[in-house]
Amino acid sequence: MTTPLASVSTKQVLQWIGSHLLRYKARVVGAVIALFTAAVAWLLLGQGIKYAIDSGFIENAADTLNKATVLVLAITIVACLATYARFYLMTWLGERVSADIRNQVYAHLLSLPPSFFAELRTGEVISRFTSDTTIIQTVVGMSLSMTLRSVVTFVGALALMTFSSPLLTFCVIVAVPAVLVPIKVLAPQVRRYAKCWFLSRYWRLKYAVMPKKARTKWQTWVHALMKVSMKL
Repeated sequence: MTTPLASVSTKQVLQWIGSHLLRYKARVVGAVIALFTAAVAWLLLGQGIKYAIDSGFIENAADTLNKATVLVLAITIVACLATYARFYLMTWLGERVSADIRNQVYAHLLSLPPSFFAELRTGEVISRFTSDTTIIQTVVGMSLSMTLRSVVTFVGALALMTFSSPLLTFCVIVAVPAVLVPIKVLAPQVRRYAKCWFLSRYWRLKYAVMPKKARTKWQTWVHALMKVSMKL
């Protein structure tokens, strides 16, 4: 018996995708290692540039500057190679998982009775077979990788900021919610008022070119519409 689509949770979908990824453990581990390596390398790049400026340019030490330059280049090369490996492995996993799901769907379609195809539209079957698997391929190959990379980079950058300047880190942690929370709270009201202002301008222009006999009914209808739009 199949599970209704409405009762399927996000956790179940992730577990289902994870069961397909477990078939390729070696490449998943390689992608995770490449992801962490690239994130750490890009975070260390700033420290390498800092070392080059502080110890090389400011102190006017040519030997130190040469070493710092080589260090920065080495970090950049490692970061580029790790990024390439992560992108290649995650893209490969997305393609492979998508192909496996298509094979499973096709095998399941072959086992269904003719009555199923008589009741279900052909376009919906094709959509499930192509479009939905393409979305899963994008999630596994791109979205999942970008999300993990962003989380690792954010945590690493926050740790480096705390190590460099705890006071600056505290100011950033306090300032960002102080800016984003009012925007989140006030944005719906601003959008509603902007919508009402646009509608009022539109109806005034419409009212100006309307015959006098129709203005009374039109004005009543517009006021009722504005009250409804204010509640949305």
